[in-house]
Amino acid sequence: MNDIEIVVENEIHTPCNSRDEKEEIDEAEMTTEIAMDSNTTKFNDVPTADISHTDTVNTDVFWRLTRGFSIRPRFDSATLNSALGRKIQEIKVTPIEVYEIELYDICRRFYKQESRHKISNKCILYVHHIYRLKSQEIELNEDDSRVTNQSLENLMSCHPRYWGDYSFYKETLALVSILAVKWKIVTLDNYNYRLKGRGLNIKLLDLNEMNSDMFTMETLWWANNIKTHPWVHAVGDELLQVAELLIKISPRILNELISCNQNCDFEAFPSISPFLAVKKPAIVKYTKVKPDFNINVMTYQRLKIKNRIFSLCLKDDESLKLKSIYGMIADFEMAYRKFEQDLMVFIIKTYQLTSKNLEESY
Repeated sequence: MNDIEIVVENEIHTPCNSRDEKEEIDEAEMTTEIAMDSNTTKFNDVPTADISHTDTVNTDVFWRLTRGFSIRPRFDSATLNSALGRKIQEIKVTPIEVYEIELYDICRRFYKQESRHKISNKCILYVHHIYRLKSQEIELNEDDSRVTNQSLENLMSCHPRYWGDYSFYKETLALVSILAVKWKIVTLDNYNYRLKGRGLNIKLLDLNEMNSDMFTMETLWWANNIKTHPWVHAVGDELLQVAELLIKISPRILNELISCNQNCDFEAFPSISPFLAVKKPAIVKYTKVKPDFNINVMTYQRLKIKNRIFSLCLKDDESLKLKSIYGMIADFEMAYRKFEQDLMVFIIKTYQLTSKNLEESY
């Protein structure tokens, strides 16, 4: 897929003498907004799914999107570029064995659970906004804190496993980002649309969070949330189709990765760090675990691809598993990038349309 830079041809029309003009340029509006009511949790001024209510509060989507754009850049291009660039460089210099250890540990903790089940996207839809509100260093007022805590209580009461599923999803998605870089599926240039142009003006999206890694729960949350009321009535069919493809592929990769080590003896070997430290002494500075020379052999999923063409042609079980995961991540990356680009274009174009109509009404 060719890289797409977000460019919208028409100039932005700012409403003249609008009663909301001051609100549009207020610096306070350029920070993350948290708005709630007694019935619905909202994150970044976006209606979110709530366990205790079947319908989200009715709201004007286009007006909400208009408020989601700033006439001045909200994000700094150099800062975003530096953050994502550092993340990629860190992945490149870290030995692949460190990530094999991380995968093994994720699998061990998952299969140690009493209830083993495939993880779905529902944990993202219902947990992400609560997770962000609870973890962000933002002081909530009494009403906001009450609604957030009530949403968490509802979640834990109705679907207690979702919070744990979310943690596994988040960890495994980070590993997918790592493999996409290690296997040269992605480069920084693929994601220039996040780092420059009018995308920097968008207030509705948190580009700092989106650029904290190649793939983030933030974007997957949008892909899931955009298919719910009221967003589904505003976005185009193409964006909905890409979102549907993305949320279909993502849990498949997660469950495929977790299944890699399902036949390992986690009771006898709770970690593969001592074994791999013998093979690769350089990983000791990352794991802080000393090598164990008494372990002669271990079963675990290797993640190293020496040559993408020849390695993926091998027919042994381990190579076939890697080939399957490689293909899934490649498909996921294309859908993920397409969705992010289309979402940003949609927000920009909607702002232009509503601003022009508002201007003409005065």
